[in-house]
Amino acid sequence: MNPKVLLALGLGLVIGGASSFFYLQGKPQAVGQSSAVLAMQGKEYTIDQLPPAAARAMFDIEREAWTRKTHIVSSAAGEMYVQEKIKESGDDRQDVLMDVLGLEEPTEEAMQAFYNENKERIPAPYEQVREQIQNFLAGQDLQQKRAELTERLHDELGMKVLLQEPQAPFTVIDTDGFPSKGNPSAAHTLIKFADYQCPHCADAAETLNKVMEAAGNNIRLVYMDFPINRSGISRGVALGAVCADEQGMFWEYNDTAFKQQHSLNENSKITLAEGLGLDMAAYQTCLDSDRPEKRVARSEAVAERLGLTGTPAFFMDGKALQPENLREGLEQAVRQAAGF
Repeated sequence: MNPKVLLALGLGLVIGGASSFFYLQGKPQAVGQSSAVLAMQGKEYTIDQLPPAAARAMFDIEREAWTRKTHIVSSAAGEMYVQEKIKESGDDRQDVLMDVLGLEEPTEEAMQAFYNENKERIPAPYEQVREQIQNFLAGQDLQQKRAELTERLHDELGMKVLLQEPQAPFTVIDTDGFPSKGNPSAAHTLIKFADYQCPHCADAAETLNKVMEAAGNNIRLVYMDFPINRSGISRGVALGAVCADEQGMFWEYNDTAFKQQHSLNENSKITLAEGLGLDMAAYQTCLDSDRPEKRVARSEAVAERLGLTGTPAFFMDGKALQPENLREGLEQAVRQAAGF
């Protein structure tokens, strides 16, 4: 690859990319929701006092703006770092950038190895796709160098983004009658809205099991259905979960359903129950009643009132959690919100 191309990519990294790794490392001070956003008939209303769906939409917009501003600020830190290095060394800007980022052109051996490993998915001879492979591997190197540069800015210069993060609005969520586990008298309540065919929901279930083990008596976890998959299979599984709950086996049913997610079908609510050894006569009587549909519909209504459009969705003590990922990010967000 032409060194100038690598340089251009590197410059783009410093100017516009380093932030996407930095802002995860520290939680900026949160800002409250006390400012009025609406006045009507002589009364002022804060974001918290808007209908939940509107409050959530406002929060999403504000958080997106905060994220973009954070990107700009931390990217500016990268450019300021480069400018300082130029002053210190007196070297050419291109040389300083190459040194700061430590960019290296992919070797022929690395490109050929990548092609051989992925040959079945690349419908073209090596020479025709060589440049694309070169660019791809260079991009991967940039990602790594981005993380390394951000770490240096954080560790060596004490870089911190001080923009105030918007605080999620508070809303009351009626969890009465929905399955829960953990300490019933816990100081914190975590609510999960999920769909049994949602892959991220399955990942979250695994993570939350670990979080609940570590939480001790600090958290009560409540599960609420939001079956949005068009196949209707997840809704059927959700109906079966209500009947499993009547026999005290909700969480066993829930865990099994997520573990068997890839094989769920229209008959899964029966096979799951049979596999757990439930009383099938009582289970079928429950399925034939209106109880499962009423609870699932009630849960859906709550999700729609909150303005949810996807799964999974999490609320801690009435405030939305929006982790950057569903493994380390979700666990970190729960720990921070619950203070353990």
